[in-house]
Amino acid sequence: MDYENHERVLLIEDQPANAANLRDRLQDLGYEVTGIVSTGAEALSSLEQSPPDMVVLGRHFQTQPECVEIAEVLESRFHIPVRLSGTLSDPEIQMDDSFAPSLIGALSTAQNSEQSATLLKERQKYFWLSTALRSAADGIVIVNPEGRIQYLNPIAEHLTECKQREAFGRNYAEVLLLEYRGARLNDDLIGLATLNAEPLSLGRELVLVSRNGRRQQVEGEISAASGDCGALGSTVFTLRDITQRKWEENQQRHEQAIRAVERLAETTAHTLNNLLTSILGNSDLLLNSRELSDEHRENVRQVHTAAQNVAAVVRQLSKISRAKLVTRREVNLNELIKAYLPVLANSLSPAIVLTPELDPEVRKVSADPEQVEQILFNLIANCRDAIPSTGQVKIVTQNVVIDASERLRTPRHFVAVKVCDNGEGMTPETGERIFEPFFTLKKDRGHVGLGLSIVQGIVRDYQGFLDVKSEVGSGTEVTFALPAIEADPYAYLDQSADRPAPSTVKTILVVEDDHAVRQLIRKILERNEYQVIEAQDGEDALMVAELHDGRVDLLVTDVMMPGITGPDLVRQFARLHQETKFLLISGFSSDKIGSRASLPAGFKFLSKPFNQSDLMGQIRTLLADADE
Repeated sequence: MDYENHERVLLIEDQPANAANLRDRLQDLGYEVTGIVSTGAEALSSLEQSPPDMVVLGRHFQTQPECVEIAEVLESRFHIPVRLSGTLSDPEIQMDDSFAPSLIGALSTAQNSEQSATLLKERQKYFWLSTALRSAADGIVIVNPEGRIQYLNPIAEHLTECKQREAFGRNYAEVLLLEYRGARLNDDLIGLATLNAEPLSLGRELVLVSRNGRRQQVEGEISAASGDCGALGSTVFTLRDITQRKWEENQQRHEQAIRAVERLAETTAHTLNNLLTSILGNSDLLLNSRELSDEHRENVRQVHTAAQNVAAVVRQLSKISRAKLVTRREVNLNELIKAYLPVLANSLSPAIVLTPELDPEVRKVSADPEQVEQILFNLIANCRDAIPSTGQVKIVTQNVVIDASERLRTPRHFVAVKVCDNGEGMTPETGERIFEPFFTLKKDRGHVGLGLSIVQGIVRDYQGFLDVKSEVGSGTEVTFALPAIEADPYAYLDQSADRPAPSTVKTILVVEDDHAVRQLIRKILERNEYQVIEAQDGEDALMVAELHDGRVDLLVTDVMMPGITGPDLVRQFARLHQETKFLLISGFSSDKIGSRASLPAGFKFLSKPFNQSDLMGQIRTLLADADE
């Protein structure tokens, strides 16, 4: 038969032998084959450059899941008819007779209505199946009975970092690199799927390793494909990326563990602080006693020093994720560093030597000791991270005068603390970012670099300054300086004789559920010639105050007590006794006070453990304000 046909045809066939055979047959029938492509994407690209009159889908391409979708796009978007090639195995069948009707339209050209209905049903089934697979939120991989990949949806392509055209025909184990608890999963998964009528879960401890080495935690299922899918004997892998979910679950468990540690640390710190208050307070009283022999005095001093070291450790415990009210007092930084040195040394590895170089002439500063300890702890932690194995860390103190031309309008005195290490040092680029919140050189997930950012914030609050010097290979030197307490020019004058004696003895009500602490406070106050009444809880305190003949000048109360808490007692007491001042004490951090808005103005807070000087300093300040 001689054909006079000059229609331009684009052929889609991914098997070279089939494509060449079909091309020849088309050309024999008078068609002009404008090109041969192997994928739908290539077909769309070719159409945009030079649209043909018709598209023919090769026999092998018709088995691909994207076949129906491509046919839909070609006819609806480009209005180009799409035909399926018939079998070419029988040379007697002519090409024009072997064209099946279009998948999308022109079904009316089929010779019998039953065939049209069947083709329409098949077309709809495969179109919706293809759409569902492509839009699924999980990765879906279809494998034939021989274990060779036939289809990957877009999510599966993302998870494996392997495209459909690259994965097609390869053994599934080459693309789905699955690990279970660190070991490669080598089981016959296809065999497992065929033995189970229902989908078989692979668990939630799988790791999928992509082609580029990316590791993702996934949960998976395998199931045997049903005949309704047109893939009888095939196996379907369903993979869900749970990396983010697992990370969030781990974070939640971590936060729960942290909260448990916080509660344990808080309770432990409270108990130890009560004990340490009694130990430190009574040893302080003994050291001030003239009747104590030198030998016994030295023993008591050793007990006092040991208790101070324990108190430093307890303060570190109580600071875990807890905000606190800043309470400044006169601080000798040398003494603070000496007391805190054991804690700092324990935070370093045994191979790192910590050496203090303290100027005995440094002036005192007005600061919260716990905030200074926090600065030191953060700086020492940075030194530890900067020293890979063995090394040295120094803490140096000195008085510094800042000239008016440098930072201030007038010269001012500061006490500088310098923390130096001989670690790896920093590059200039790193040095520019060290004060950024959350900047860190540690790569562990979940780690945040807040150390120097916190240090900078505290130093700024004190109107001090912070300097960092570092070079790669030469270590790092961080200096923070706090304003020194200006000397009183009239300190040499003894004004005690001119100070009028109090007209009446001040009365202080001590409310503390711990008997040893309550008795210690009573001893200290009575030695300082105050009248003391005491109560063991809030209800007892209200009754004692009502029975007391006279006014209560100061209420000293523990924060956490059974029944009425310290803050609630203060609120009730303030309504009944407007002239009373208030001092809250606690072995917990000051956030246990709660809302301060309803508390009387001018109340003070004192953390346990405290010594005689701390307690009397707060009390004298409160009562002096009351006399003014």
